[in-house]
Amino acid sequence: MNANETLKLLTSDASSEQTVIEELYLACYSRRPSEAEVRNASLHFEKSKSRQQAAEDLIWSLLNSYEFLFNH
Repeated sequence: MNANETLKLLTSDASSEQTVIEELYLACYSRRPSEAEVRNASLHFEKSKSRQQAAEDLIWSLLNSYEFLFNH
């Protein structure tokens, strides 16, 4: 299964927004998101055209963050 298929499965209707956000943080940072990070990501999910697009945006922002670059 490639990354795109995994992301589609994760963003399916069966997964809650909270689950998607947590899984992406765990995959990128090996930690759960803080309450503030969950709030910010949830706001982005609400404003996005689709859950898939919001998840893609979130993972790109995590991969391009200083935390990811510093640790990996």
